[in-house]
Amino acid sequence: MKKMIFAVVPLVLGIILLIASKFAPVTVQENGMIDEPYFFLTPVGALLIFVGVVALIITIISNAKKASQ
Repeated sequence: MKKMIFAVVPLVLGIILLIASKFAPVTVQENGMIDEPYFFLTPVGALLIFVGVVALIITIISNAKKASQ
């Protein structure tokens, strides 16, 4: 069960960061440049989701191998 927590926590954090990035203020400057001060939330959230999915797959496979033995 502890291994499952290590897989689920990055997944949940990634989803929270992606949701937070949608609520971050975005402004357009006078010269047409987009100002997104919290843009880093999007790639970090996507990376955490990826890590969570990979960890979840590894955990499920290792649990299935232990159950079959």
